Amino acid sequence: DPGLARFIEAFDRATPAYICGLIEEASRGVESLIRQLSCVDMLVGPVVPIGAFAAGQDHPEGAGREWLEWNPLTPAFNLAGSPALSLPVSLPGRLPASIQLCAARNADAMLLAWSESVERQLENMAR
Repeated sequence: DPGLARFIEAFDRATPAYICGLIEEASRGVESLIRQLSCVDMLVGPVVPIGAFAAGQDHPEGAGREWLEWNPLTPAFNLAGSPALSLPVSLPGRLPASIQLCAARNADAMLLAWSESVERQLENMAR
């Protein structure tokens, strides 16, 4: 992934103070997300908040080149330590897409049970 490679290469020039600042900023965002997730059972949303882009492109046209600019959701849930998974959504006559399900920390079993139910409903919709 060329976009991810550019993201990683940028840290070759980063100072320790800059990296510490990024870690502190990310920690504040993660703490906020953890608090928000503790108030709900489940969240449902897109895996990425954009439409599909052409095969062979490393970023969507009109969006930033860096993958975190157009794919902020999955990394946020990963950093928060929240269980999350994606399910494909394929409806007749529509482009394939995916939804992401996320739960509060330690709610893995509930997320899996809920995702099974959602998957059955999606299969029924696709018929």
